[in-house]
Amino acid sequence: VEDPTQMSTAELQTHHHHRRQRTTKLVSTMARSILNPTQDRFVIGTIGSSVAAGHDNCNYDSYESQLERTLSPVFAAANMFAIVQNAGEGGGCGDTHRNQVFCV
Repeated sequence: VEDPTQMSTAELQTHHHHRRQRTTKLVSTMARSILNPTQDRFVIGTIGSSVAAGHDNCNYDSYESQLERTLSPVFAAANMFAIVQNAGEGGGCGDTHRNQVFCV
């Protein structure tokens, strides 16, 4: 669906259900990590197209660098390190939301 406002009620309910599942999984994973006394780092790996790779951008402003800077204070409060690893590569994913999903 090009425009979310054009989704049927069933499509919208399914969309919201999957969104809640993804959010719950992320929160659960982060909480388990923070509450584990033997864990001192939380590692996030990213893949994707040139946007993820940081092409046409300086490393400081890449998605991964911004994510690491954003999450670092949260994990630092738990005496942990947030580490974001970048495996982005340029090129083959295209420029629309329909094909970018395969690069994330």
